[in-house]
Amino acid sequence: MPVIDYTKKGAAVFPGESHDEETPSNQSPWPLPVRASDLCSKPAPAVTPLIDGLLAVGGTSILSAPSKGRKTFTTFDIAVSVATGGKWLGMACRQGVVIYLNFELSESTAHRRLEAICRARGIEAPANLLIWNLRGRVVNAESLREHVLKQAKDTPPALIILDPLYKISANSGAEENSNDGQARILNQLEDIAREAGSALLIVHHFAKGASSEKNAIDRASGAGALARAPDSVLTLTEHEENDMVVLEASLRDFAPLQPLCLRWSFPVWSVDGSADPAKLKKRGGVPEKYPAAELQKRLRDGMTNQDWLKASTWTEPTYRSKRDQLLRDKKVSLRSGCYYAETQEPQKP
Repeated sequence: MPVIDYTKKGAAVFPGESHDEETPSNQSPWPLPVRASDLCSKPAPAVTPLIDGLLAVGGTSILSAPSKGRKTFTTFDIAVSVATGGKWLGMACRQGVVIYLNFELSESTAHRRLEAICRARGIEAPANLLIWNLRGRVVNAESLREHVLKQAKDTPPALIILDPLYKISANSGAEENSNDGQARILNQLEDIAREAGSALLIVHHFAKGASSEKNAIDRASGAGALARAPDSVLTLTEHEENDMVVLEASLRDFAPLQPLCLRWSFPVWSVDGSADPAKLKKRGGVPEKYPAAELQKRLRDGMTNQDWLKASTWTEPTYRSKRDQLLRDKKVSLRSGCYYAETQEPQKP
């Protein structure tokens, strides 16, 4: 087996080979492979949090909520917290430059919201929060890369916030329900953040319908890649109480975070420890379109995951949500990679 020459720069070079081709301008050069023995010759570095317990330095997060669900108020508050090194919902933030790419709000609306948040927090508007007001401009991933990396040379960011995803995704030719398209646009955005040395927070929206009936990670609209790719998936889901949401987090780099009830008091959220996060708002008076009981009827003992998914005729996120509900309720079990219905033994007299 050839030995990799680690003294070469750029792509890995094996003895007797050469890689003189130029890397295309829109692609980053491959890093050299690392031997496991070298990698593990010293202790692994600890995760450095940008937002304590929620987002690591250099990590990627997607924040999703219903339409008009105060997503931009939320992300402006996060931006201010990181730019000032303050706390967001009690979670400490590592101070750094924030680049906020605003594709949706007018400049005057963004101005009013930011001013209100700073006033509520009792702070001056931070100089190292850079707001790029781009509503009405046709921006795709290529032009985003050019301008963000140029700006990052002068002011290296700790966090890039892209609000919202559908604007840049549509202009880059990535269809929202396409796994290939969304994986591609996420790779492009993460590559921009990597070159800028920044974490990335992407703002997205929920799918239509009753979000509370789905697992938190499946509530965002569109392709499954949007749930699988990020290091943290954050959701704000309506609570039974008015002006309250539940923050849930699916995390790769941190310990699980218990769901938090957030109460709205214009223009910011605050944690309400007295409310029950399990009481998500239900769709009143409308029959459930995809009941778990129907999925259970379509199960034949010994089915694999793919067989059961195919038999359901449902989309994968819907199937997965109802499958997990049946597992939690112990109505089905998973044994040796196959699913079986669990029947209640009749009680003896």
